[in-house]
Formats: sequence, C-alpha cells, structure tokens
Amino acid sequence: IRRIAVSLLSLGCFVACKEREGGEMSETRKLLNDVKVVIKEKPDSAFRVLKALEIPEDEETMAEYSILIANAEYLATGKIESDSLLLKAIDFYGETQSKETALAHYSLGCYYFSRDYDKAIDSFENSIKRCPDGDDEIKGRAYHAIGTCWLSKGDINEYLRASKKALKLLEGNESEEIRTLCQEMRYYLNLFDATYQKKEDKNSAV
Repeated sequence: IRRIAVSLLSLGCFVACKEREGGEMSETRKLLNDVKVVIKEKPDSAFRVLKALEIPEDEETMAEYSILIANAEYLATGKIESDSLLLKAIDFYGETQSKETALAHYSLGCYYFSRDYDKAIDSFENSIKRCPDGDDEIKGRAYHAIGTCWLSKGDINEYLRASKKALKLLEGNESEEIRTLCQEMRYYLNLFDATYQKKEDKNSAV
C-alpha cells in the first residue's frame, strides 16, 4: 500500500513538474519499477496508475510500459481490451530471445484468449520460442495456457500433452501461486487420464 502511495505521489510530481525529457524518462522508469513491486497484490491500483500515465515516447520504455499495463489490466479485469501497444512492443523486441520478448508474446496470447484460440496458441508458442534458456516459469505458464486453449477447443489429447509439459517445467517452483497451479493441473490430468482409461477399457471389451 505504501509503495502504491509513493507511486501515485511520483506520478503527481511527474505530471505537475513537467521536467526535461531526460528527467521525465527517469521518473517514468522509476514509476514503472514501483508498479512492478505491487502489481500482483494491488492490480487494480497498478492499472489505475498506469492508465493515468502518458504513453512513453521512448521506444524501450514504451515497450516495457505496454507489457506492464497489459499485465495489470489482465490481473485486474480478466481481459485485455486492446492489442495495439503489445504489437508495438513485439515489433520493438523483434526476433530477440529475452524475458521481455517472451512476456510480450505471452500477453498477446492473453489478449487473444477467448477471442481466437488459434492465434492465442500461436502467441503462447512464440513466447516459449523467445524465452531465454532456464526461465522455466514463463515456459511453464505458456504451456499451461496452451493446454487451456486446447481444452476450450475440445481437444483433450492436446490439452494433456501441453499440461504435462507445463507441470514438468513448473514442479519444484517455490512460489505458492505456482504450487497451487501445479496441484490443479495434477488433479485434472489424473481426472482426464482416468476418464480416457475407462473409455479404452470399454472399447477393448467391446
């Protein structure tokens, strides 16, 4: 809560003082860093702060801002209304392999989710391709999202395949959120595996 208050105060000073361009970018980056700290705990407040901020003109800062506001909006409302900033961020990062590039594609997948599952799957797969080696959490989340897309499309086999990859990447993560996610995946994997086994046994008997 205190960090959000500091962020709001920083934003007020940023708008009121209208410092020179270099200082302005410095204040913007400071604000973005403050928001990153509280975005999971206070997504509503983070989203309000970011919406009140003018879109940065500096391309690198704009790309960072685009991912952050998309993340805040998704956490606060469960959806992302526009993909325009994310597409600019993806264009800026290009073919690079970095956490930022992976997050930009992942956020675009969240935008397409429930709108166009095929495009969402493509975006999540691009997130995996652009993810640096060793960053299993982003890859695991992307595979989990892909599995959810396939489940929504009614393809249980692809759901199982993607979810098993996600579980393999995420197991052992010490985050409470990830542990809960892994428990849910294990439950549904066991449930679907058992259902499929019963169908196979029935078909064999016939």
